[in-house]
Amino acid sequence: MTRPRAVLRASIVLLSIWVSPEQAAPQGDCDRASTTAILQCLLENGRYAEAEDTARRWRASVTQQFGNESVDTAEVSDYLVKALVGGGKGGQPATLALADSAVKIRIRLRSGTSSLDVSLDNLATVYVEHTLDGLAQALLSQERFNEAKSALERSRTIRERKKSSLPALARTLALTALLHKYDGQYATGLGLTENALTLLNAAGPLHPHRSTTLQIRGDLLFLSGDIAGAERAWTDALDVAQRTVGLEHPLTLLLMRELAASAKAAGNLPRARQLLETVAGLAKSALARCHPETTYELNDLANLLEYDGDYRRSRALYTEALSISEECFGRSHSQTATIVHNQAVLSLTTGDYAEAQRLEQRALRIWSTNLGARHPYIARVLDVLAEIASARGDVAAAENFYKRALAIRQKAGGPDSPDVAWTLTNLATVAYAAGQTRVALDRVNAATAIYDRNVGEQPDHRANAFVLRGKALLRRGEFPPARDSFNSAINERTRVFGAAHPLTASARADLALSEFALGSVNTGAEDALAAEQVGRDQLRFTIRYMPERQAMAYAAARPRGLDLALSMAVVERSLDPARLLDAAIRSRGVILDELAGRAQSASGGGDPALAVLDTAVLAARQRFATLMVRSLDGADAASTRLLEDARQQKEDAERALAERSAAAREETQRAQIGLDEVRRALPAGSALVSFVRYERTSVLMRSSRPTVTTSASYAAFITRAESDEVRFIPLGSASSLERLVDAWRAEAGGRSIATGLTPRDAERRYRAAAAALRARIWDPLDASLAGATRIFIVPDASLNLVTFAAFPAARGYLVETGVSLHYLTTERDLVRTSGPSGQGLLALGGPSFGGETTTPPAAAARGSGCGSIGSLHFDDLPGTRAEVHDIASIWGNPRDVVVLSGRAATKAALTSAIAGHRVVHLATHGFFLRPECEAALPTTRGVGGLISGRAPAAVDNPLLLSGLALAGVNALSGARQSDGILNAEEIAGLNLQGTEWAVLSACDTGLGQITAGEGVFGLRRALQIAGVHTIIMSLWSVEDQATREWMKALYEARLAQRLDTPGAVRAASLQTLRQRRAKGQSTHPFYWAAFVAAGDWR
Repeated sequence: MTRPRAVLRASIVLLSIWVSPEQAAPQGDCDRASTTAILQCLLENGRYAEAEDTARRWRASVTQQFGNESVDTAEVSDYLVKALVGGGKGGQPATLALADSAVKIRIRLRSGTSSLDVSLDNLATVYVEHTLDGLAQALLSQERFNEAKSALERSRTIRERKKSSLPALARTLALTALLHKYDGQYATGLGLTENALTLLNAAGPLHPHRSTTLQIRGDLLFLSGDIAGAERAWTDALDVAQRTVGLEHPLTLLLMRELAASAKAAGNLPRARQLLETVAGLAKSALARCHPETTYELNDLANLLEYDGDYRRSRALYTEALSISEECFGRSHSQTATIVHNQAVLSLTTGDYAEAQRLEQRALRIWSTNLGARHPYIARVLDVLAEIASARGDVAAAENFYKRALAIRQKAGGPDSPDVAWTLTNLATVAYAAGQTRVALDRVNAATAIYDRNVGEQPDHRANAFVLRGKALLRRGEFPPARDSFNSAINERTRVFGAAHPLTASARADLALSEFALGSVNTGAEDALAAEQVGRDQLRFTIRYMPERQAMAYAAARPRGLDLALSMAVVERSLDPARLLDAAIRSRGVILDELAGRAQSASGGGDPALAVLDTAVLAARQRFATLMVRSLDGADAASTRLLEDARQQKEDAERALAERSAAAREETQRAQIGLDEVRRALPAGSALVSFVRYERTSVLMRSSRPTVTTSASYAAFITRAESDEVRFIPLGSASSLERLVDAWRAEAGGRSIATGLTPRDAERRYRAAAAALRARIWDPLDASLAGATRIFIVPDASLNLVTFAAFPAARGYLVETGVSLHYLTTERDLVRTSGPSGQGLLALGGPSFGGETTTPPAAAARGSGCGSIGSLHFDDLPGTRAEVHDIASIWGNPRDVVVLSGRAATKAALTSAIAGHRVVHLATHGFFLRPECEAALPTTRGVGGLISGRAPAAVDNPLLLSGLALAGVNALSGARQSDGILNAEEIAGLNLQGTEWAVLSACDTGLGQITAGEGVFGLRRALQIAGVHTIIMSLWSVEDQATREWMKALYEARLAQRLDTPGAVRAASLQTLRQRRAKGQSTHPFYWAAFVAAGDWR
């Protein structure tokens, strides 16, 4: 269901920004000859507190001199009402009473019979309509709209009958237009502002009423959906306001805030934030706490921060705005309801559905009372309540809310209104999600019929209805009409957004599915791969240049056609595997690449000219990405013109940067790497195995009706050096394969060893589990890999956790067969990239964790329970101290080595010294917070399952779930414990450009949260983002002494024998195996196969 995301700007704009019909005085000095002139000057310059004080003193003097019923008292009362409304006190009963009394005084004075009464009548006639306008303003502030309307109608009648000044009549027309902003009659209001501006033309371009009328016109245009028109109106208004009333006047601040809203709508988030922060600074010094603009500014800045993903600051600003609004306007004012509504949307975004519902129900009660139960705002609230209900699985409640919204929109716009069609589509979505396919079809057919009668209206919404209808028809097995419906959606979206838009690509992926179901496999594959390309290209730049929340949401929702194309390849062997592999290569690891690019951009650059170009590229990409992500919400899609303008701006900026920057050129080239580039990079005699986990789509016959089903599956591609052939090998169901992986990991990680089985029995159990997994994922590839001396493996999903070299072979293990194996994060790792080169070695080992104990490590790990990191005790690892000194000795030149050990192995020391080294070696406790509770084996560098089942079910950033323990961690507690833990998120923020190897000589350092197509979110991911070329890591808890020996062999092979990375890893494993056999020790892979290398193989 498309989320309405109806975060409202301030619902009541500034009501007291009107200045007198005369030209506004220069800002600042208000030292005038008369009290009237002083008051006028103070009001024109927004100095409402001073104006109120002056008017009260003057009124006291006037009433003492002339009494409460004099025209002088009415005149000064008018000024006092202006000051009160301007100062945010328009909602107070005393203000309304004062305005009302001024009107009554003037009306009573008109009925006199003496000559003096006649003179007073003539004088009162000149001013009575002005007083009615003041009364209307006070009534609007109190949301007494019917009474305000009556006052404005009387004022307009008097002005037209008496032929009042044109600016005065224009003022009344604009106030009436403002009234229509609240009753939803936007078109009527726009007509009134147009008439008012025509009248004001005669008074000159800088008449102060002109800026206010333009401001109201901008509001009405914005609410009508004309963002560009609103921006033009507000820009013109701001120009007039700055030249008449000055920078700190409330009108000026209001217009800057509204221009921020248009900048946000146009995708220019930095500009929007700049404007709002400028307003915030000016408001603090220029406005009273209860001035309406104070809460509006807080509301809008909170709204932008929410959009930017800064939920903490957003929530704090909404809370502050609500406190002021309740204090100054009351708990039942519509402005209060606006802030409550926005708080509800924030709670919905962060998954607090109960709080979201409570807040939205409160907003609903306030707006229903103040605006009426059928106001358009009520329909927006009902949309959000329906979304909350859907998120909580309450289909009945969601349907009820949408039906109420439907009734409002049918009443407001008639049964053929496009808004009615949109709501019917939402109702159809609810029915479809509930499995009520026939009901969904009826509703969506009704929606499309309305769109057919409103040709050209809301084409993006119309396309959404076509897509939903196609999906419902697919579910019913009605494939031909489903295909027709998807084609209609594609045509509509191509016309509105263009062929390269994600929404168009999404509909094309749906079309491909219908073609597959109809047996048009080749045509379906073309459409599926086209959709994949568009989705991938948009994701590639979006993920880096958008706030992470929106970017990740887009990654989850982007069009995907590759899985469908792979499904077709299973049943239609004539499809070209090379095209499928090329698409897989280009789509794999996109998020990782872009996050790494973001980190590299942040850490590099000293050329001022390049910095300017880079800033321009960043701004252009952010704008385009914002608009593209916003387009996923059908209710808020950007126009074709806006998207094309942003696209052109982005491409021009990228071209200018690439002409000056080698790094920018290389980044562009890396994004374009496909099968051809990868094939050319394969060394002689090598092969590439690319695994993919995908959702396999099948068309089955059930109950005489064809049905489309999906199930997770695996497959592999094989490419050989110096060959154009690509082989595609399906590997079957993911669920059964992943059960084999789990069984293999349990045995490889030492489960049978921990139960006390003899070494022979433990190894026999391991070989049985490994043989079953090998038969499933390696044996089907064997014939295609024959003769290869070096095999590169790109694992996917759970296969990231498998050590292929530890598979059993005819004699021993696969590592002993003469084949060198190496892992790649993506196939693009084969293509060499340029960049800085690090120098020397940094080796950290044997940190003094503090509070050391003689408790065996296994007991310590188990004794910690599985509660939290804070309850865990890290035990000493003596082998790691010796290990880092071994490695330093092998390295040779001591001036090229930094060793951090004991108390010196602190987080601060490590993070300050780590950059610029060729090799970084970290030997300490590592952890990954996983859902199951595991105890570490004796003498391992493992700490078990740290927080087990108490780990949060969903974590916004999975890099927070893994890390390394450093010196002093046991002695720290609470928030300070983070000073002894270096988590993966912090590692990702380090600058490790030029680091050739990062060796994580600890347990579980290769683990993390797995995402198909993206790899493992953990320490390995963090180091890749930071810029490391190759990571050597462990897949299970590693035995301390065995690890020391393996690491020593690794560095000897690399530094003394000058082997490449896979050769050095293989040599270390072979030497460990030989040594263990010579000593009569177990050759179980637990002792030698935990470490794998991933990344650059050189």
